[in-house]
Amino acid sequence: IHVALGNHDSRAHLLAAMGADDDSVKALADRRVSVQPFKHADWYMLDSLNITAKTPGLLGPEQIAWLKASLEAKPDRPAIVMLHHQPHTDHREKIGGLIDTEAFLAVVQPLRQVKAVVFGHTHRWAHAKIDDLPLINLPTTAYVFQPKQPAGWVDAYLKPDGLSIQLHAITPNHPQDKEKLEFAWRT
Repeated sequence: IHVALGNHDSRAHLLAAMGADDDSVKALADRRVSVQPFKHADWYMLDSLNITAKTPGLLGPEQIAWLKASLEAKPDRPAIVMLHHQPHTDHREKIGGLIDTEAFLAVVQPLRQVKAVVFGHTHRWAHAKIDDLPLINLPTTAYVFQPKQPAGWVDAYLKPDGLSIQLHAITPNHPQDKEKLEFAWRT
């Protein structure tokens, strides 16, 4: 099990409960960041927790610089980038997601080895694209903000040429239960 921090988490409490993660990135000692290598892609788990119990998230310049250098070191290796907070793709005054979206997207969008960005935070099961970069919004496992949204979890299957994600709704008889999304690697 690999854990990514969200806005209701406490970094100190997590470390006290789980201890140090051997897979964590040591260069970012104040963040819980890891890269999980799988057969068909590397899975980057970022830490967007800014302030516990506050809505917006922040990666920060050090983590974004590390991400860029790490991705650029493996230009031919597919990468999935995961974080808790959603990138803000609209222009609202109040940001409820990732504060440094612009700096984050400036790294991941042009690097073709980044095949998808996966996030939660909004309690919505949805997907979109920025140009050809998939943005995959995972559902909540608990409280739904909108009654038509499912609560649930997903299975993700990495393939040589893409990513398949299937929803498993825990909301009884939800019409999207078992919905499967297919994402071909962008070239």
